[in-house]
Amino acid sequence: MKNRNIDDIKIIGDTALSIVTMTAKGKMMGTPLEGKFRYFRVWKRFEDGLKVIGASFMQLP
Repeated sequence: MKNRNIDDIKIIGDTALSIVTMTAKGKMMGTPLEGKFRYFRVWKRFEDGLKVIGASFMQLP
């Protein structure tokens, strides 16, 4: 990982959305990848702490 920026965090009740843009180079499931990516994660607060309940990423041009 070369560069990472937290773009935004939105909180609604016990749920939060984090948006991160980063430059990365490596492999995912054996496939090489390199470039700029945007990651989305949805977090939810439960009695035993925060948990990721959804996630996605995409490569940016």
